[in-house]
Amino acid sequence: MQLDHAVIIAGGGPTGLMLAGELALANVDAAIVERRATQAVEGARARGLHSRTLEILDMRGIVDRWRRT
Repeated sequence: MQLDHAVIIAGGGPTGLMLAGELALANVDAAIVERRATQAVEGARARGLHSRTLEILDMRGIVDRWRRT
């Protein structure tokens, strides 16, 4: 398999997806490579979002999608 992109992102977790979004906004051609076949994560420990994460999401205008009402 050959990938012809400016940036290859290893992992489609929250960090990889956010990086891909930021690169897309900067018109950088990026591809995400993920080894898992599904979005199911065994033993996930994440239970919420940190304040800095909320700040970054707010800068992009999408924080309300993540806040609980």
